[in-house]
Amino acid sequence: MKQKTEKIISSLFIFIFALTNILWSTPTLAVEGQNLEIRLEILGNNERITEGQIITYCGYVKNTGTENIASVDVVAPIPAGTEYVVYNMQSDGLGDETEIPQSEDGVNANFRVQAESGELLVTLNDIAPQEELNFTYAVRVKDIEEQESVISNTLQATMEENHYTSNEVRNTVTEAQFLIQILEDSAITVDRNDDLNLNLDIYNLTENNIENVMLQYPISSNIKIKEMYVSYYNAETEETSVEEKNYTVENNVANIDLGTMEANGNVYLNMVVQTTGTEINPILHQFSIQGNNVPVHYSNVIKEEVEDFDLDITQSSDSTDDIKQPGDYITYEITIKNEGNADANNVTIEDVIPEHLELVEASYVSSLGNTIYPSQTEDGKLMIEEDIKSGTEVKINLVTKVKEDIPAETYISNMVKVSCENTDDLYSNEITNTLKNEQAKQRNMIILCVVIGIILIAGIGVGVYFLRKHIKNKKAGV
Repeated sequence: MKQKTEKIISSLFIFIFALTNILWSTPTLAVEGQNLEIRLEILGNNERITEGQIITYCGYVKNTGTENIASVDVVAPIPAGTEYVVYNMQSDGLGDETEIPQSEDGVNANFRVQAESGELLVTLNDIAPQEELNFTYAVRVKDIEEQESVISNTLQATMEENHYTSNEVRNTVTEAQFLIQILEDSAITVDRNDDLNLNLDIYNLTENNIENVMLQYPISSNIKIKEMYVSYYNAETEETSVEEKNYTVENNVANIDLGTMEANGNVYLNMVVQTTGTEINPILHQFSIQGNNVPVHYSNVIKEEVEDFDLDITQSSDSTDDIKQPGDYITYEITIKNEGNADANNVTIEDVIPEHLELVEASYVSSLGNTIYPSQTEDGKLMIEEDIKSGTEVKINLVTKVKEDIPAETYISNMVKVSCENTDDLYSNEITNTLKNEQAKQRNMIILCVVIGIILIAGIGVGVYFLRKHIKNKKAGV
């Protein structure tokens, strides 16, 4: 029995030893250093379009690996039944020199159309781990022979010997009855609160009048329509009439009633919109139109990049949370940074000098080194109005002194407000201090002692009065 047990233990030991060696010698799966993720999207609501319209594709390439990628070639096909729209390419991360083709056929070092294949070749360089670059390009749908056709597109990417394929996107193309086109470039860069003119050309391509024509325009949360004008062209009389156009808004969509469009007629619309913020960025502009017995037709897509300021305010002090006495100094330094890509104009910086403090000296120092003095209002507010350029910072240094006539003990706090047109107010962090006045404290103790003494004397007097009265009554036998 003992020998059998020893044999089992020996076999078990050998098994464990062999398993350990196998596991130790098995290589672990290394994380791939370079890996790509690519996808393709269609900008705007263009799943069903008509011949003659523009399809705007946006390709995304993400480095999902752990190492930097030096170069990636992406082939973006020009789908059958479409033609490439030259001067309609934009990219994020390709460099300024690649945003406009250098010749009519789009030849460019990083972004070019290959003549032999008719494909668009995009070379993306220097992609950091987890970084994603994107590019857009546009094609125009040619006339179709059938009543309906399908256009599909897929991106192909090559990195060294590895090949990657994106998802497939599709458009259903139908015979056009409207031609609707935004005349601006495919991408526009504006600042916050800039006005943008959207010029729209609409044609009735049929030989019949189209009634109840309704134009729709989705309004994003940071777009405001300022005005709108419509020009009607009558092909028979060759006359044009211009009128200011009203619209209604429902579910964040502007509805513009164009009434009846004459056969082969043309409507030209000019809409002025204002970019009120950067809550959504970029902003996509696209119109849709339909009429009686006519399906929805979509315009091309305009991508609006909004450049905006990004203000940050902080406050520091040389005596944070210190206990201060009358005559002591407290210095505040306020720093406002603009980390955005646009200048912040007419920025108002407001600081209220805390109660029990008086301003000794105030100097405003900008990144350029100039020094001025802020104005002080009647209610004690320090006001500065300044333009803060992109990528710069300004500093305000305030030297204050604790007044003599402060209470025995009190608390003060300071917070600075920054405001700019059409933006929410910003507030700095809060700085607090405790103020103590020993003289006032001693004075209060003296006053307290005096009051207590008076109360005691009065109490003794009252006690004596009632004691005498009691003795007198007792003698009288009352």
